[in-house]
Formats: sequence, structure tokens, C-alpha cells
Amino acid sequence: MNRVFLTLIRREFWENKSLWIAPLAMVGLIVGGATFSRDRSGSGSGLSISPPTAPLAGHTMNAISLPNIAVFLGAVAGLAVFAYLLDCLLAERRDRSILFWKSLPVSDAQTVLSKLVVAMLVVPLGVILLALLTQPVVALITWLRFELLRPYIDFSLFAAWPRALAHLGALWAFTLLWFAPVAVYLMLVSVLAKRAPLVYAVGPPLVLIMGEKLILDSTHVLEFVGERIFPWQSRLVHLLGPDTALASNPAARRIIVEPHWWIPFQDLKLWAGLAVAAGMLYIVVRLRQFRDDT
Repeated sequence: MNRVFLTLIRREFWENKSLWIAPLAMVGLIVGGATFSRDRSGSGSGLSISPPTAPLAGHTMNAISLPNIAVFLGAVAGLAVFAYLLDCLLAERRDRSILFWKSLPVSDAQTVLSKLVVAMLVVPLGVILLALLTQPVVALITWLRFELLRPYIDFSLFAAWPRALAHLGALWAFTLLWFAPVAVYLMLVSVLAKRAPLVYAVGPPLVLIMGEKLILDSTHVLEFVGERIFPWQSRLVHLLGPDTALASNPAARRIIVEPHWWIPFQDLKLWAGLAVAAGMLYIVVRLRQFRDDT
């Protein structure tokens, strides 16, 4: 990765501070929750837990597991990335900084790709790194505050990292590929809109959904959009394993014993979406060459 591209990536974090402030704020909430939460006995001392301890211990250890912390951080980072993609190409036209960057030896393709890389690669990797740093802190606070949980907090909590990271890696890779057309669509909206990009993003799908329902009395567009935005029901078990996915799909334990991470990657819809994303990305690059709102 050359120095110009790295500078473009740093630029995105300079100009869009929410990309790193939002996950850090969530870390603060998680650590604060572990520090100031009351125990189940209601004593507020944090030094004892009323029996039975096993259900509470299981709930607590699940809450401070690496995948769950990463999911909490990722949900907040995802909202920040959504807002960033909607505004990334509009903001540079709005404040006319596009004129400065076009005067530099930086191509439109490099600029657009740097924004996509920040949203789909750098921010998710940062979330996983933050989760790795946050879990020991939360585990230590829990160990200090809750005496009866101390037998459950030992090295095995961190020995599970390789398996957890493998599951998170599969989930991240699938998410990157599955949501690529959504991300590029938001960038396309950003390069086309002059104001209110959210209206431009939501308007066309909403019109298609309502038009199909009124004219054909069917919901194919709604189902397509819903599956593209919420693909987890049939795929989460394969990516994270049954123990992690039971909350969203309780029937998984009866069907799947071990996760098979490669199964979601065999979906033709995944690769068709990537082809569409590549086509839209080319259009975004071409449009940026002529959009400076002068």
C-alpha cells in the first residue's frame, strides 16, 4: 500500500471523527457498565451474588465473551459507517474540498477506493482490535467486583480467543462481501445527491416496494431488501457456531452441531451482489470525475 493511499485513509479519519469516536464511546459504556452495575442480590456492594450462581455466571460470562463484545462494538461502528458512506462523497462537494483534492496527483479511483476500504476493512479490523483490548479490562473489573464469579474467570476465557477470532474472521469476511453492494449503493447515493442523501437512499426501494404491493400485490422487492440487510437468520449459526447463535435462532441446536463457516460463502447471491457492487463502484468513480458542484 503506497504512501498516497495511506494518506487518503488517514484523511478519512481526520475528517470523519465519528468513525473512531463511536466505537470508543461504546467501549466506555461497556467498561462503565461493568464498573457500576449492581449485583443481582440488590446489595449494590458488588462483592456477593445471591444463589443460584450458575445461571447468573453463565449470563455474565456470555456477556463478556469476545464475540459478544465485538458484536456490541460492531453495531455502533456499523451505524457510524452507514452515516459515513452516505455523506463521504457529498461532504467533499458541499465544503468544496473536492477542488483541493482534485488539484493533487490523486485519481478518483484512489479516492473512492480509500473511502470504501476505510468503511469495509479498516473500521471492522479496528473493532476487533478494540474488542481484544476491552475484554481483559472487563474481565478484570468483573473479577474484582464479583467474588463468586472469580472461579469462572481464568485463563480459559482467553484460551478461547483463537476459536473466537476464527469465527469473527469468518463473520467479518462474509459481512464484507455480503454488504459490499449496500455500501457501494450508499456511495452512489452520496455522489448523486445534492442534499438529504438519506431520502435518496431510502426513496427508490420504498417506491418499488409500495408500487409492487399496490400493482402486483406481492412482496418480492421487500423480501429481497430484507434479506440483503438482515441475512443472519439462516447464516449466523454457520459463521459463529450454535452456542453463539442460539439467541437469534433457538432451533439451531437441533439442526447443526458444529459450524461450517464455508457454507454461507457458497451462496450465489453473495457473488452476484459482488458483481453488482463492482459495476456500481465503476459508476461512482466515473461520476466523481464530473461532480464538483461548480
